[in-house]
Amino acid sequence: MKPTLNQKRFLIVWILFNLFALFVNLAGLNLKVYEDGSNTEDRHYVYLGTTGDSDGFWPFTSYYKKSLGMSSNTVKYPDGNALTFQGVPDAYYYGGLFNSYGIVQFIVYVCLSLILVFVPKLWRRDSTSGI
Repeated sequence: MKPTLNQKRFLIVWILFNLFALFVNLAGLNLKVYEDGSNTEDRHYVYLGTTGDSDGFWPFTSYYKKSLGMSSNTVKYPDGNALTFQGVPDAYYYGGLFNSYGIVQFIVYVCLSLILVFVPKLWRRDSTSGI
């Protein structure tokens, strides 16, 4: 019932990947990458880690989030003049690779990997015993 070397490697890599995803999401690391390499807030950026939003079970979640814009507005003054403000359209942004990843996903994916490694070994053992 001892796992093979490849199975041990798989478990180590898989659990480390899931630990990294859990750490990124629980610590709220958004890992912003700016378009032009600057670090100012008025530049466009992409989240590589997470936005902290939770809207599904990872990886079956929406990776692109909707950022609501403002609608156009017209202000009429008592003297008859009107001023129209141009609205900002809705925009979408990438929510990060590990958005919606939490402790539940960590438990499910680690248990799934353990099941994939150890259940076939138990199955083979029972089938050879003649029961």
